[in-house]
Amino acid sequence: MYGLLRGAEKQLGDLATKLVAACKSGALPTVRSIAPKLYAGTQPLAANPSTQLPPLRAVLATAAENGRVDIMRYLMTNMPDCINARQRWSPKLPYPREQLPQQWKDAADWEIVVERAVESSHIPVVQLLLDQGMEVDYVLDRVGTILYLAIVGQDAAMARFLLDKGADPNEACFPTLQSYLSLAAERPSCDVLVELLDHGAKIPGSQALLAAAKAGNIATAEVLLARGADVNEVVLWNLGDEPLNLGTALHSAAEHGKTDMVAFLLKHGARTDLKNGGKAE
Repeated sequence: MYGLLRGAEKQLGDLATKLVAACKSGALPTVRSIAPKLYAGTQPLAANPSTQLPPLRAVLATAAENGRVDIMRYLMTNMPDCINARQRWSPKLPYPREQLPQQWKDAADWEIVVERAVESSHIPVVQLLLDQGMEVDYVLDRVGTILYLAIVGQDAAMARFLLDKGADPNEACFPTLQSYLSLAAERPSCDVLVELLDHGAKIPGSQALLAAAKAGNIATAEVLLARGADVNEVVLWNLGDEPLNLGTALHSAAEHGKTDMVAFLLKHGARTDLKNGGKAE
């Protein structure tokens, strides 16, 4: 009996290895051959799941990370656990998460497929997820929206795609409430910042110029000023009963030792007679 069990485990392990490799390489025929044996629910191997069996969620994440749209579509529309899941890209685990082997630990994250798709910059995969019911402003638990991931990753193409699909450019990060425009302004590339502005992001009240000044990011500050940012805007942050006065971009640049930014802002009309409270001396 022990020998039979070991033989079945080896068979399962071999099939799992081939399936994961097929998801990486894009071998759809191999996936069609193996996946039903592992995940169809009526097959012997699927009836008694083993930790040798990669969670279907991990298989989907592997396909997403490698841009294998056809494989993802096949799995989401043919595997019972995907079809019956509230979100087809996040099927249930075949065994308790505490039993997940190290190589499948990431599958404990029920949003891993979405994260891998966006972070790997595979737009067709994200489009497939949208086709399967994902909202364009889908919020990842403890992270933020998928647009947030694109901004942090400085992925202008993904940001443009999501904004074209209707993502909100005036969203704020959770829990800091930092605006997406501010988040983009403090990063080196101007490309994502421009995409947000082109899709309707509002500069007043966004703290974007303040963020650029704090980071010493002259390139994004130039873009913001060219788009109408007020170099002397006094930033008020409404977090409690009374707004917190953060001062102007010049104050931020000086406070953080960004001497080149100070010179840049002065050249563009920054006032030196404003205190941090926004009052003239």
